[in-house]
Amino acid sequence: MLSLAILKLLEILADLQLTMAPVSNQFWHYHLYNMQKAGFRVPAKVLTRDHLASIYMPNDPLFWGDQMQISSINVSSDDLMGFISQIKTGLPISTFDRLKDKLGVSERLLMAAVDISKRTLRRRKNDGRLSSAESEKVVRIGKIFDKAAQVFGNDESLAAKWFREPARGLAGKTPLEMVETEIGAQEVYALLVRIEHGVFPG
Repeated sequence: MLSLAILKLLEILADLQLTMAPVSNQFWHYHLYNMQKAGFRVPAKVLTRDHLASIYMPNDPLFWGDQMQISSINVSSDDLMGFISQIKTGLPISTFDRLKDKLGVSERLLMAAVDISKRTLRRRKNDGRLSSAESEKVVRIGKIFDKAAQVFGNDESLAAKWFREPARGLAGKTPLEMVETEIGAQEVYALLVRIEHGVFPG
C-alpha cells in the first residue's frame, strides 16, 4: 500500500510539472518505471531526456524475473554475480560473431565499436575467448540491441537497420557509432525509451 501511495504521489507531482531530481537521481528513474508497471499513467511530458538517461533501468530486457539474459548474444545467468563472473572470465568469441550477424555489419565496424584491433581479434579467435573489457562492450551493445528489438515490435531486422542508420536524436550519428562509449550508449538507450513512448523520433 505504501509503494502504491508513493507511485500515486509521483504521478500527481508529474502532472503538476514540479521540478524533479537531476538526471543522476536513480530514485526518480526507478519510480517512473514502477508507476508504469503498476498501471499508473505517466504523462508524456515527464518522459524526457533528463528523466530517461540512465542505461540501467528496472524494465530493461536484460532482466527477466530472477534470470539475467541478453538474447542477441545468447548470454544468460541465474543471478547477477554469475553474470559478472562470465564477463570477468571473458565471453566466448562466438558472442562477437553472433552480435555481428544480428547487427548485419562488417567485422571491421564491430571491431571499431568494441575497440579491438584485427591482430587482437585474430588472437582472440585462436584463444576462443574475449577479454573482460571486450566482453563488457559486447554485452553493452547486445543489451541495447535487445532494447531496440523490443521497441520495434521484436523485429530484429528493423532494430539492426536502425542501429546502422544516422538518427536525428543522436545528432546524425548512427547508434552503432554512439555505443562505442558508455556515455554514448546511455544516449542511445534514452532515445530508444523516448521512441518507445512516442516522445521523440529516431
